Amino acid sequence: MEIKLLVAVLIAAHVEMCECSLVKVVESYMKRFTFDELESAVGECDSLDFTQRTGKYGYASEEHTVTTQDGYILKLFRIVSSEKCDSDKRNVPVLLLHGFMNNGMTWLAVGPQSSVAYALSDACYDVWLCNFRGTRFSREHASMEPTSEDYWDFTMDEEAKYDLPAFIDKVLETSGSEKVNIIGTSQGAASYLAMASTNDKYQDKVGVGIMLEPAAYLYANRNMMKKLFVEDYQELYNMLLGMSKVTSDNDGFPDNVLAPRCSEQLEHGTLCAFIYQYLFKSAPPDVLNCLFGDLPEPLTLLSLKRYAQHFQKRTFQMVDLGPTKNQQKYGSASPPEYDVTKITTPISIVYGSLHLTVSKDNLFSLKKRLKNVVSFQKVEDPTWNHLSFLFALNINDILVPMIEDTLTKYSD
Repeated sequence: MEIKLLVAVLIAAHVEMCECSLVKVVESYMKRFTFDELESAVGECDSLDFTQRTGKYGYASEEHTVTTQDGYILKLFRIVSSEKCDSDKRNVPVLLLHGFMNNGMTWLAVGPQSSVAYALSDACYDVWLCNFRGTRFSREHASMEPTSEDYWDFTMDEEAKYDLPAFIDKVLETSGSEKVNIIGTSQGAASYLAMASTNDKYQDKVGVGIMLEPAAYLYANRNMMKKLFVEDYQELYNMLLGMSKVTSDNDGFPDNVLAPRCSEQLEHGTLCAFIYQYLFKSAPPDVLNCLFGDLPEPLTLLSLKRYAQHFQKRTFQMVDLGPTKNQQKYGSASPPEYDVTKITTPISIVYGSLHLTVSKDNLFSLKKRLKNVVSFQKVEDPTWNHLSFLFALNINDILVPMIEDTLTKYSD
């Protein structure tokens, strides 16, 4: 059975509590957990598309398609209206950028009672949710098939260079607005910082950028993610090659997922229980059922290499392909850095108490380099971690007021 990297990412949390090998921990959990093919009925959430899922709660929505300059055909979701919005006029558009191995549906996982997307629509914002290349909603190309190796020859760098500008143009064209506000989490936030540092034209199209624990600088990490991507990188890389039958660095993982019946297995000491207890403490079982119906998304091994590099270097840069390939792609032996000092857009950074992925030191390094940080805020919840921005049950009570305050102050 083939497996995705998210399994290892989640299990790696166990590794920081012992001195054991990552792969041995992975193998140990695999023996306790049954991996099945994804069935058609994963629960109500997986059977509903975007418009159906939002419509279930009284939100009118649309799906849009964009084509990037390099031919990737991407899906963009829009929440058009909310029954709780009492105004005919919508506020400035807000574009939500998902993170690593996620998609646009992730913002809806818990439902209207705890969701940035739904809450902003209730507050009369024109809400858009992107789906970066390679996700299940954005897996088409003008000339390549997703079964080809060339299709998967990308990292976050291409998301920043091609996907994000295409999304922004579509939002502005459709809404008629001159500006769009950006809210990104993790890698999605890093994608915006990468784009803004290299593309002045698109900085001018953004009102404010709200970065939820942006995964830009990663070198200062001393947690399980560093162990996963640095200390155990080669061992993990070899394991994934064998299990997924990937034959090159630019191939994508097949679209198989963890068995989605976590809601039925939480009490049995399984991997699902481990995930629930360690990462999704506040998420109810039915949310996990929906989550594993939607996720994880495919990952290219080239992206895996990029993360391994960034956990070791004190820079925020493009993927290092080696001197020869770097010269061919970048015109230099070393990959270019993203110079975030060039970003003039107002930036708000929000972070949690538990640094599962991005350390506080890394965030302070980013803050020091940025020239227009309008707020640097900690979520005052001692259990808040990197995934809480999407899956906590108190998002509407704690996070949304912080976001709305920033949008009110700095949105054009």
